Amino acid sequence: QLMLIAARWLLIFDNVESHDIFENCWPAANHGAVLVTTKRHGVVSQPIDQGLEIMTFPIDEGTKFVPHLLKNRQDTEAEENAAKELCEKLNGYALAISQMAAYMNSRAMLVQDFLVLYNKYPKRLHQERKDGWKYIGDDHSLNTVWDISFDALEQSASTCISLFSFYSPDAIPTDLLGLGPSLDLPRNLKFCEDEL
Repeated sequence: QLMLIAARWLLIFDNVESHDIFENCWPAANHGAVLVTTKRHGVVSQPIDQGLEIMTFPIDEGTKFVPHLLKNRQDTEAEENAAKELCEKLNGYALAISQMAAYMNSRAMLVQDFLVLYNKYPKRLHQERKDGWKYIGDDHSLNTVWDISFDALEQSASTCISLFSFYSPDAIPTDLLGLGPSLDLPRNLKFCEDEL
């Protein structure tokens, strides 16, 4: 289809795990570009003709990068020290730093406050994941964003997310939240009752 388009185009294959994805859809047209992102070195070969490895930040650069990502930024020595500690813990990985900054922004947290939460989960953060998702060249996973996010939720919100994970994301019936008072609901679902 891209051969029929006269305009220049960009096709992005994000987070590619194997060459199989290219089998039937690699474009033959030459008036566009293809960008492939992957964590696997083996994917960077034919039909890809040029690769660029994204290196980790040196700690001093990562420390300067953190404040630029934050909405709730404070230029204090304590914040700078916390940013440095966070970068060291994340081994300078830009993606990990960005994920943690996104979490801090969603909660309007300072880096030093985030570190308190982050430091509560060292074993869960720094264990090898069984599903293979980890940063290339590093045996540490970064599923903290999920752990911390869920732990920070109110019980009712956490229960809703747990229930909704079983439904199609585009068709969750709103009637599920309007349960009548006549039902004998478990204590963790009492927030669903109609108070009238």
